[in-house]
This record gives sequence, structure tokens and C-alpha cells, in this order.
Amino acid sequence: LPGVYGFSPTSREESKVMDYLSDSQPDVIIVVIDALHMERNLYLAIEAIEHFQRVIVVVSKTDHFGQQGYFFKREVLEQNLGVPVFTSASGQGFATNELMKAIVEMAEQDHSSLCFYVDYPESTRTKLAGNRGTRGKILKQIEAENEDSQLEIIQSRYNAAAQLFKRCTRKKEVKVSWQDKLDSYVLHPLFAVPLMGVVFGILFFLTF
Repeated sequence: LPGVYGFSPTSREESKVMDYLSDSQPDVIIVVIDALHMERNLYLAIEAIEHFQRVIVVVSKTDHFGQQGYFFKREVLEQNLGVPVFTSASGQGFATNELMKAIVEMAEQDHSSLCFYVDYPESTRTKLAGNRGTRGKILKQIEAENEDSQLEIIQSRYNAAAQLFKRCTRKKEVKVSWQDKLDSYVLHPLFAVPLMGVVFGILFFLTF
């Protein structure tokens, strides 16, 4: 199956994956999120949870994410999504035994109810409340009605992904050394020339 960022009916690859998962009814779905593109990839996790409920999220490249100046709060994402969340660093893999245990437990338990809900427009919420069937199928039916409905649902999911990203990440505080501060003045386009003049003036005075 091709890699996807969602289950949009307008994308051939995403529609193919959606049809396969709907027909095969997998016991558990593992969604792998690239930490370097976490906000965008959270959209897929949200949509997968709405459609299939039995979802486990694995966030990869968390070491590179940290190198970019961010902290990732795994527990916060897990609490907000209501599904197990694991992390994986490049070249190190993840806790295989714990992941397998989570897969078995989820497959054996009833996960028919959602713990995470997207804040959809009132018109969409009304249709969800007034229809029988799984939440994911109803949302797909609403998306198929017209382009405006589809865009509203997509935007609501992206908004939810953005909010999740803010909750489960934190920018590291960068301490600036005195050398870096000095460099910022010496290399500044406005201050560099005057500073050089002062330095040369002092050297000239001390020399002669």
C-alpha cells in the first residue's frame, strides 16, 4: 500500500488505502508520524482514529526533532488522542515488546468509542448526531455531498492537528553565550564598521 497523509476520496492513492482498510477490517492500525512534520502527520492520525478507533501512533525521528529545538511530550499526545503513543529515534528503533503488548491488548479490547473529537462546524455536528453508523463513514458521506462540506471538515481536522501540536511540544530555551552576543554586534551591518574603527583607534593610540 502507498504511504498517505489522509483518506481523501479525491486522491487515488488515499482512496485505495481507505478501501483496503475498510474491506479488510484490521484488528489494529499503526500510524507512523514523522516528528519533523508532526503537525501535518497528526491529520492522518486524527482521521484514522475517527474511522477505525483501534489505532496506535508511533512518532519517529524524535531525536532529530529535539535537535531542531523542540521537546516532545509523548504522554500529553497520548492523553489527548486517547490511544497508545510510542516514540522512535533514528537508527535506534523502539520498544518492540511494549508495542506488541499494546497491539494485543487493543485487539482484544472494545474500542468502539472515541476519546478524541474534532470541533467540527455546527452543521457537521448536527448531521453526525442525526445519523446512525460509524463516525468515519458518516463524515465521508458528508464530505461527498459538496466541496464546501469537504473543505470545512478538512480545515477542522487541520485546526485540531495544530492544537495538538502546540499541546504536545515545547520550544527549547536557547541560551546565548557572551561570544554569540559579541559576534552579533561585530558582524552587524550597521555596527561592524564603527566598531572596527574604534578597535583600530585604540590599537593606534596604544602603539604610538
